[in-house]
Amino acid sequence: MTEVKIGEFDWEAVFQDASLLHISGITSVISEQAAEVAEYAMKEAQGRGIACSLEPELPGAVEECRDRQIFQNASACDFLYI
Repeated sequence: MTEVKIGEFDWEAVFQDASLLHISGITSVISEQAAEVAEYAMKEAQGRGIACSLEPELPGAVEECRDRQIFQNASACDFLYI
């Protein structure tokens, strides 16, 4: 997952019949690439009318998470777990 790339997924298949996308905070901490894929997935889901949830709080990693772009877009989420 640390070396994942946006183009590795068939986004049509990923979101087929989906009603919710949940992003865990750990995804954005493990690597920049994972954070980029998570942000892309969130934007794709929102563009398709799919609800998004985000769980940004991670013990010991909150400071690192705050600087990631995905958390700056947290207000666009339907559900935010803190």
